[in-house]
Amino acid sequence: MDQHAQGTELTDTAAAWLVALDAGTADRAAFEGWRDADVRHAIAFAEVAATWRALDGVRALRPLQQQAPPPPPPRRHPRRAILRGAIGTGVVAAMGGGFAYSAYARERAVTDVGERRTIRIDDQLTVDLNTDSILYWRIGGDRPMLWLDRGEAAIDCRSDATPVELRTSAGRFVLGSGSFNARLGGAACTLTVLEGSGTGNGRTARTGQRLLLAGGTARIEPGDDAAIDRLRGWRQGVLVLEGDRLDAALAEYNRYLRDKIRIGEPGLAGLRIGGRFSNGDVREFLAAMRASFGIAARRDANGTIILVTA
Repeated sequence: MDQHAQGTELTDTAAAWLVALDAGTADRAAFEGWRDADVRHAIAFAEVAATWRALDGVRALRPLQQQAPPPPPPRRHPRRAILRGAIGTGVVAAMGGGFAYSAYARERAVTDVGERRTIRIDDQLTVDLNTDSILYWRIGGDRPMLWLDRGEAAIDCRSDATPVELRTSAGRFVLGSGSFNARLGGAACTLTVLEGSGTGNGRTARTGQRLLLAGGTARIEPGDDAAIDRLRGWRQGVLVLEGDRLDAALAEYNRYLRDKIRIGEPGLAGLRIGGRFSNGDVREFLAAMRASFGIAARRDANGTIILVTA
């Protein structure tokens, strides 16, 4: 099935749920299970709900016409088809993506490249969202729920009684009281437990350990002080390097930069770099490269920074 067909099928399913919820015939638990199983389901439902409200608003705002013979009744279309058509013609965009059924939708936060945001979910749950990341969340029910759709998030949970559920494309985690860092990479997600314990796929990681979910499997890895120092560093706007190869250091640095840094000479890739640098301002890093290794930086026509031997 191609992407267009998948999108149409997903919209139809979301619309069917909304019709059932509006009629009071939906199984609420089954609906929430469908919505929470995949972030794309939640997005599709939010778009359909916004369109539903937009259609109702258009009818309510339609100006009164002077008396005239009523037109012949139009052929009725299934509401799901109308919803799908409205989404395709941009009604959702015109409505600003607002949620019509807030009881079923989730909040959303996005960071741009180089941006960092702190989100206070409630009195006992705070999330720091790293560069180029997307997070959804919902509170209520038996536990708070987070969905990390892209990027990286640091999560501080301060409730001993209520765990937090974290869903990602790689799998689901349950977090107890503590501090955690979750990062998506490809089809995998790594949860580092800075304090407390977290569970995923039946495996539990504790303070200082990493829990990796990928391909339906879970693996626990030992942490190390250097790795944890890096994770704490990004929350302070700092890139921490401890003997990293230059190519690996730049791969990490470029996550934060619109104008990327590239290696202009293959022989430079293996240089080992250490230090603490602002992840939003490259000037200090470039100055250190020149002072320590005699490496100069130049920009190409696109603004990319190229590292070459001075």
